[in-house]
Amino acid sequence: MTQDSSATESELKFTLSDDSAVALMQYLTQQMQPQTTLQLSNEYFDTSDGQLNHHRIGCRIRRWFTEGEQHAEQTVKLAGQIIDGLHQRPEYNLPQGKQLKPNLTSFPSTMWPDKLNVSAVNDALEMQFKVEFERRRWHGGWPLSAPVCELEIVLDQGVIQAGEKQEPVFEVEMELLSGDLQGLVDCGETLASRFNLQHFNKSKAERGFRLARGE
Repeated sequence: MTQDSSATESELKFTLSDDSAVALMQYLTQQMQPQTTLQLSNEYFDTSDGQLNHHRIGCRIRRWFTEGEQHAEQTVKLAGQIIDGLHQRPEYNLPQGKQLKPNLTSFPSTMWPDKLNVSAVNDALEMQFKVEFERRRWHGGWPLSAPVCELEIVLDQGVIQAGEKQEPVFEVEMELLSGDLQGLVDCGETLASRFNLQHFNKSKAERGFRLARGE
């Protein structure tokens, strides 16, 4: 999680079984550097008629605690591409402060689609659903013998909540922190084969909006 920043996020997503998760966590703990486990709460926002979703824009507030202190950031993800589980999208992050809703007008004006009335959308934002989950994390280079990139690998387990409806979250994400994108792809292929991971093209946001719409 970053603040006052923008970047193109490159990550792979996978689903897995309980047995695979145990073996994968043991392997990552041995081969990479375990990071602090986080309890995360993501709140996703849009207008009642889904103007952001129409433009394939995701908007959320993420909240978490570290050392007894609460943190929050607002994030906007713009339309990108998803190919064979590789998600690449422009991502913008800003500190959230204590306000309950994101402030879209605080992001760079040049990032928005021309036809989007950002001020009007900002005034009409409503929380659509939330995702509460535990995130286990590991950092390390890949390949292990001669790294060409630095990765964060996480295991997310929790639930998507949209009104009275719920859907479980149990997935692995591998994100490129720096270096060669091919290293990320190679890591995904290696771990998928070894631990029976399955490519997954649906983001938490996409799943949440479908749940909220009753699809």
